[in-house]
Amino acid sequence: MSGTSLRLNLEVKTDIERYPGIEERLIDVIGNQHLPVEQVVFSSFNHMTLNRLQKLAPEFERAVLLAQPLYDLVAYCEKVGRRQCIRMSGR
Repeated sequence: MSGTSLRLNLEVKTDIERYPGIEERLIDVIGNQHLPVEQVVFSSFNHMTLNRLQKLAPEFERAVLLAQPLYDLVAYCEKVGRRQCIRMSGR
């Protein structure tokens, strides 16, 4: 991916079933693949997972996924420390 404008969005699916240690494993795998930090985005409907990823590797971008609209989306994203929020319809 290096040298391209491609971005890798890794949706961490821990909103229904929790996988202990998944955040650490993801960071290790990404590190072992030598993927450029600026081309990787972690996204999840589980905002606690995104919080753990932020603590482990703050250099990576994270995006909040939402199933329902929020009254003040921008304020919520700022509160949870995310620069992006993505609303998925039909879920």
